[in-house]
Amino acid sequence: MKKMIFWSLLGVVFVITLFFHEQSISEKREVEPKAAEDIEDVEEIEGTRFSGYYYHGYLDRREKGDIEFDREYFYYMNRYFKDYLGPGRLVSKGNNDEETEDYLAYFESIGGLELYSFPRGGVDLNNGDYITFIVKSLILESDPAQIQKVEDIEVLYEF
Repeated sequence: MKKMIFWSLLGVVFVITLFFHEQSISEKREVEPKAAEDIEDVEEIEGTRFSGYYYHGYLDRREKGDIEFDREYFYYMNRYFKDYLGPGRLVSKGNNDEETEDYLAYFESIGGLELYSFPRGGVDLNNGDYITFIVKSLILESDPAQIQKVEDIEVLYEF
């Protein structure tokens, strides 16, 4: 009886050890660096021309709208970036949640925001300028997406 208990316990310990050993090997594989082409959160569109509205160091990639669209768009972008770049909301300011829902509903109605952060490269840009440029690097897919290098920045329409 003692031999049977001994061999059973030894078998259980062996199985548990084998399980943890396999788990540690799989964790080591995940730590190994991946090549750029294997990384899923990098979009390779180098050489592509982007156009959109510039706002506080970000590009909202979209087609140019008419004057009425621009006025409404700038109104909501000002409110959005006031919340986005402003100090954290530790204290609620009454109707602030209603304002947030208001501009979120607006952005949903126009197809959302497709924001990219990028270096300006010495060109003087103002909020609301409609710009175009060529992407000269990979785009890191984060929120917002990050473009590291751009060329040939042109302001097509000034606000």
